[in-house]
Amino acid sequence: MRLRWVLGLGALTILGSYALSHRGGNAAANAPAEADTEADERAPASDPKAILGRVWFDKLPAKRTDEVGIAIWFGGGVGIYEHGSSFRGGFDVFEFERRGSRVDMTFFQDKKKAEMGFEVKRCDDKPPFDLCLTFTEAPPRGPKTLYGFSYYDDEAAAVPWARDLVKAARARASMK
Repeated sequence: MRLRWVLGLGALTILGSYALSHRGGNAAANAPAEADTEADERAPASDPKAILGRVWFDKLPAKRTDEVGIAIWFGGGVGIYEHGSSFRGGFDVFEFERRGSRVDMTFFQDKKKAEMGFEVKRCDDKPPFDLCLTFTEAPPRGPKTLYGFSYYDDEAAAVPWARDLVKAARARASMK
């Protein structure tokens, strides 16, 4: 019962934050109040650590009802895959260990494991994204390539609600 309440509260937080950020807010107004060290101290694109702390998208939604997939690998060894729109979605929380440009993941729900290599590099495949995260093997969730931003300011300008996604994902991932 308590878990349902926490999940419901998390969903309301996401929807509320998303709705507020799309009411004419600008990127600066929607920036996190506290320092987000993972977002501000990003590794260069060629460094495998660049996978950490970013929101990785399969695409940008054109409208709030469009479904989009995201993935986030937090520096503490926990990550999350989410898929849905502003109004509907689901998520999978996993733990991982990154060894160079390889990542081993175990999903909490079904204990499925995935081991795969990856590469983060600059790309212009899908503007406004300027980074590509490409897996060497088929990933357990989502497409083989995900897209992100090199700099927080670029991410905030293109996706003003991205930091809200990170905060909500971090809260869900901490429920493990």
